[in-house]
Amino acid sequence: KEPAASPVLEQPLVGREAAVELIENAIETAFQGRGGRLVLEAPSGFGKTRALNHAARFAAAAGARVVQGQATRLDQLAPLSTLTTTLGICGGSVEAQLEQRDGAGNTATIGRLRARLGELVSEGRPLLVAIDDMQRCDDLSALALRILVPSLLDRPVLWLLARRPSGRRDQAHDALDALFDSHAQRIELPLLHQDSVHRLCRELVDGQPGDRLLSLVEHARGHPFLVTELVHSLDRGGLIHREGTLAELAEGQDSTSGDGELPPAFVTAVCERLIDLSPGARKVLQ
Repeated sequence: KEPAASPVLEQPLVGREAAVELIENAIETAFQGRGGRLVLEAPSGFGKTRALNHAARFAAAAGARVVQGQATRLDQLAPLSTLTTTLGICGGSVEAQLEQRDGAGNTATIGRLRARLGELVSEGRPLLVAIDDMQRCDDLSALALRILVPSLLDRPVLWLLARRPSGRRDQAHDALDALFDSHAQRIELPLLHQDSVHRLCRELVDGQPGDRLLSLVEHARGHPFLVTELVHSLDRGGLIHREGTLAELAEGQDSTSGDGELPPAFVTAVCERLIDLSPGARKVLQ
């Protein structure tokens, strides 16, 4: 599918300049007839999705063809669904897809995927294939990528895949690791340095954050999602007061006092990020 329009309030990729430069350089290289394979690896909330969205916009603006997808938790139920959804190939009825778990039709579907990629590349423009949340990729899509990616090494196709680190070991994880080790450049997104956290805060409040606000935000330890959600939640809750360009945390919310409470919206947003944990792990954290 074509890349969706990004949210109006999407924040800039502060502290991700090195990764953005690598991605943009790879896209420009594709216009010279050489493809590439990039893998973004980072925990949830580190900016992988925004980096992929930036890549899609940058590539489309330069004239490349872009297909963009996202693996989901349900992909494991329907073989090859990660790739068929991304490349716009109808997988048939749900019943037909589930029947393929026994192997019927999988080879034919991989052939259709190969043909679809050939059609996209033959249009005379570089192709960007960007897929998010590859840690949820179904087993057969992961195995199919080990066939499809090497088969297009001499074509102007840039694969940009993003995934979270995962402790699970299964067929999909092992297949992707083998593919990445032999055919891809890994890009790791680290925690933000203090100066990047301060720059992100300035962007979020559209002004100069006060000392109390910066002190509280520093407890997020450079985690981009936590910094962003904390500032947004405080702002929506009326807990950031503005005077001119200064944006300061309200009295009573000082992180050093121990008396302030985190905004409920922030706690809810963090809890939603725990959904991929096992029920036992979530219970321990709660």
